[in-house]
Amino acid sequence: MKKNLVTAMLLISLMIIFSSAIADAAPAPWSVAINPETMQCAGHWPGDEYVSYKLPSGWKAYFPDDKDMITTEFGSCSFRKSAGDGPEEEKKCCNVLGLAFVPEDELNESASYPFLTFLVLGFCFMIVFLAIVSAIVLFTIRKKLKKKKAKNANSKKKNSRHKQKRKRK
Repeated sequence: MKKNLVTAMLLISLMIIFSSAIADAAPAPWSVAINPETMQCAGHWPGDEYVSYKLPSGWKAYFPDDKDMITTEFGSCSFRKSAGDGPEEEKKCCNVLGLAFVPEDELNESASYPFLTFLVLGFCFMIVFLAIVSAIVLFTIRKKLKKKKAKNANSKKKNSRHKQKRKRK
């Protein structure tokens, strides 16, 4: 019974850990990032399930709607970009908005790796989980062994008393 419970808990934990990583698997759409203080504009890709790019302070990302239009406080522009396309779409949109274009590599985005962080945390969780389960199992086994020893000791005492009674008769 306990073995089945432990196995079920382990499988559920594994499913939760690995299904969470799958939930955010689609790459984010490209956007136009704008810094209203400096009147600068750049292309921005927020990332995918493996890497996340954060904009520097003061920058804000604007994503295209379902009609491929980006609407900002500086106006609107058409924006359709896919992975592998050059910076032409961003330049065109920035020009329409009247903002200075900044190449993406000069944007100083900070990269983070949520998938690796999640994987490490999941691994740590599994180690803690297995340690707890192991402690429970070992405690249960130890408790059963103590009961068995006590029972054996009691039965030996009863047998020795019974033998002594027989000898007296």
